[in-house]
Amino acid sequence: MNRPLMLCLPIVFALTLSPCGSGQDLLSEPTPDGEFDGWVSFHERPGTRTRDVWTLQPDGVLVCQGTPRGYLYTQEDRGDFSVSFEWRWPADSKAGKGGLLLRTTGENKIWPRSLEVQLNAGEAGDFWAIGGYGLSAEPDRTERISSDQLGPLIHVKKLRAIEKPTGEWNHGFVQVRGGEVTVWMNGELVNHATDCDVTPGKLVLTSEGSAIQFRNLHLEPMLSEIHTAPHAEPADPDLRSNDYQVWANGQTVAVYRARTLDAPFADKEWNYGGPYSFANFDMAGPVEVRVSSAKSLKDSVLRPAHPDVAMRVLDEHTLSLSMRSPRKLSLEPHGRSGPLLLFGNPLEMNPPKDADANVLYYGPGIHQAGRIDVGSGQTLYLADGAVVKGAVAAEGNDIRILGRGILDGSDYEWRKGPYNVTLGIHGTNVLVEGITIRGSPHWTIVPRHSRHVTVRNVKLCGSRVQNDDGINPCNSQEVRIIDCFIRSDDDCVAMKGLDFNGENNNVERVTVEDSILWCDRARIFLLGHESRAEYMRHIVLRNLDIIHFTMTPFLFEPGEEMRLEDVTVDNVRLHGEGQRSFIRLKPVVNQYMRNQVPGHVRNVTFRNVTLTGEPGEYLVQLEGADAGHRVVSVRFENVSVRSRPLTAESPELRVGQQVEGVEF
Repeated sequence: MNRPLMLCLPIVFALTLSPCGSGQDLLSEPTPDGEFDGWVSFHERPGTRTRDVWTLQPDGVLVCQGTPRGYLYTQEDRGDFSVSFEWRWPADSKAGKGGLLLRTTGENKIWPRSLEVQLNAGEAGDFWAIGGYGLSAEPDRTERISSDQLGPLIHVKKLRAIEKPTGEWNHGFVQVRGGEVTVWMNGELVNHATDCDVTPGKLVLTSEGSAIQFRNLHLEPMLSEIHTAPHAEPADPDLRSNDYQVWANGQTVAVYRARTLDAPFADKEWNYGGPYSFANFDMAGPVEVRVSSAKSLKDSVLRPAHPDVAMRVLDEHTLSLSMRSPRKLSLEPHGRSGPLLLFGNPLEMNPPKDADANVLYYGPGIHQAGRIDVGSGQTLYLADGAVVKGAVAAEGNDIRILGRGILDGSDYEWRKGPYNVTLGIHGTNVLVEGITIRGSPHWTIVPRHSRHVTVRNVKLCGSRVQNDDGINPCNSQEVRIIDCFIRSDDDCVAMKGLDFNGENNNVERVTVEDSILWCDRARIFLLGHESRAEYMRHIVLRNLDIIHFTMTPFLFEPGEEMRLEDVTVDNVRLHGEGQRSFIRLKPVVNQYMRNQVPGHVRNVTFRNVTLTGEPGEYLVQLEGADAGHRVVSVRFENVSVRSRPLTAESPELRVGQQVEGVEF
């Protein structure tokens, strides 16, 4: 029989949860005789060895030759699991046949009793229930067939075609939980069945006559529940948002309110759209998020767009989001006005307990903490559901600030918090992870004279006051900002060489990556102002989504003889709303400088940077100050403005005096 044949898909055989909450690649290097630990092979041609069909390349690509027919199967039976993978048909071959078999039982043969996730060319995402395997699906997609060779068959057609051409990688995700099996491909839901047989069985990779390749094979941790704050609705009316209700996998998620433009800035010339909302939940594997609101949701936009997230408007006031993996999103029914920020976090691994030594623990509830001092070897933990009103002074070595709670500065007037910043760091080996910071009254996170600082999965819900910069590495080295969301009034990330009280006063080796940035009034990245250090260098800004900005998002303006050099901006996407300025590189003198002399710019690269959105000038400005303070060696590689490549002839480009070595 030709129709229900399957795929050669690599599957995983053990579950080890990684610290970040994502899956782990468990396909090990083959043994010297070509076998894979945890797997057994079956072939219809006796005497065939595993390595005659299956090989693992040095780059991690698993290659199936396709012949003879047969399969790899795991030694361990599995019932509930999630598996993610990538597959493609080799560029030098024809797309063919393949499939992944789930809960496979019975004798080894072509083909055993199982549920197949089809990967055949043109049919990827179909289900085939083989040998009497039972399931249910929509009648208009279901066909029942009797086969003398394979026994009773049930064919369930996919919901949509989503395959990519030969030679391109496809992404698949399969979730098997109880009687439900769900399949996503390339970020889209493609099939779902219920009443599936639940008997645990083998995971099987088939060889069906066609060469096929796989990579990034992961067993994902199963999500038995969504983790949300123990107190679903904050009692404080200032904390509680009445604009949205949110459920994740049917569980209520707490929705909080963040303010914009407190006094003395309210009712001035600025308008940021008023208060907005945010919600946190932990997840592993696909999640269905439901949102309802009294306001209309029918014209909602998600920023940033991502293939792992699909949105459906159910009615005027209700929509659903299918999220395959942890994501940070801005749901915008009316642009910047009153959005809902959704923070899908990875699962929290091994959180500290209240009784743990050297742990400052804040449990669920509202805490009037004021200034919190954290010293060497200590952990500050804000539990899910905790709202800690105050500021943090972290000074020392080996410090951790963790949790899913909220550090809240909203009770304090502009520049009058209990500490001079909301979260100040002065030390080495400091980790800030998982928390949300609401309504900072001044600069928000400031590593100063620090080394080896990591800020990961931190959400900043600001714009309550001016001067609320998001993260400002000052005179610090080895700083990594990863997987964060920043909404601020003032600069999202400003690097400064303020003073000379440390052993190394430079700003060096700073990376900002995998993050989402929104600045209401000022710049996304400001490099060079208020900087008297000798160097600001080895800066990497990569894989970023800039969803809203006002002033120049990349403003590199060194002064006071500081050398700004070796800066790379790579893989950045910007949503434009008609702004005048895009990039400015210029040594300057301004009011913040003690020494009224410009600085220097050298070796700056913009690579794979895309600005889309509404028409605007979006100027790219390069200008030196004088013969001794120049802009030297600037490269633009695959930079585009509203689908037009940036070139030497682009109308956006303005090159002034004392600029040397501009390349495209």
